[in-house]
Amino acid sequence: MNFLRWLIIGLLFFLIFRLLKNWGRSALSRPESGPGPKPYQPPEDQAEDLVQDPQCGVYFPRSEGLASAVGGRVIYFCSKDCRDKYLEARGEKG
Repeated sequence: MNFLRWLIIGLLFFLIFRLLKNWGRSALSRPESGPGPKPYQPPEDQAEDLVQDPQCGVYFPRSEGLASAVGGRVIYFCSKDCRDKYLEARGEKG
């Protein structure tokens, strides 16, 4: 009977230890800003603007496009072919 008592006491200590450990872990992982959802913040590497090619209508990142000055403003094209077709249709040279 003495062995059974020590087994139950050991089991209780183990359960209390696990509960305290999980409670401490969950207390550390709580956000400091309070309850509720956080506002969406896009990743810094995806903050680049997309532009639309005026010739074919495709959207692409501005840094990957070809820039051309047309009519006093800068227009971005997805490829050299689209730029040449657009300028040809407007009667301008590339």
